[in-house]
Amino acid sequence: MSKHYTDLYSLGARRFGSERWASMSLKLSAELQKQGIEPVPLELLANVTWAACMEAWGASTAHAVDKHCTRKVAGVIIWRGNDLLLQERLTGAEGLAPSAGHREESEGAEEAARREAFEETGLVLTSCTVLAEGRKFEHCKRYGSEYHDWTVFQGTVEQYALTLNPYESKHIGWYQPYEVLELAARTEEYLQLRINEADWKQRPGLEVVWYYWLKDLGILDRLRQMV
Repeated sequence: MSKHYTDLYSLGARRFGSERWASMSLKLSAELQKQGIEPVPLELLANVTWAACMEAWGASTAHAVDKHCTRKVAGVIIWRGNDLLLQERLTGAEGLAPSAGHREESEGAEEAARREAFEETGLVLTSCTVLAEGRKFEHCKRYGSEYHDWTVFQGTVEQYALTLNPYESKHIGWYQPYEVLELAARTEEYLQLRINEADWKQRPGLEVVWYYWLKDLGILDRLRQMV
């Protein structure tokens, strides 16, 4: 069994729900066999199952549907000089944001931050320092919560080459100070109800929760002094 198959199967079961994923996989396997493809190559099955699930439920609604929210989130801010690492996620809240994700039940905050950074960007953190902790009220696509208890880190890396994970993000990149501030201004307009939902989804700014973290940490003020 190939690593690609096991990795994609695990990701699909986590994102779409194990019952949904297994049911779709079995149906597609049976259909491929009817078409004379037997035995069904596992990598082919994983790829067509992913494509079918995306078509059936969509990227915006497919997100750990069978998992309960742990209410604990770890995020990590990573710099390349004055440039900030941001990504636009495939699912979840609209907007650009640093790397972050739910802590699994057995994980510590730093372990989760390091894992999320690697999964989402391919970067290995050489250090991870706590910047802030606190509760933010926000809708979660996992069921069971309307808030998260955050731990926000600052991480450092030795190399800055990014690896896009197409199952996690639409795109990732290093953003210059003026670009981050433009995204923050866009979020401020949205919060002031000067941008409707359709416009926001088409061209979002910073994720709302990360706008508040970057503001609370004084990072937006620091960036303003650079431009």
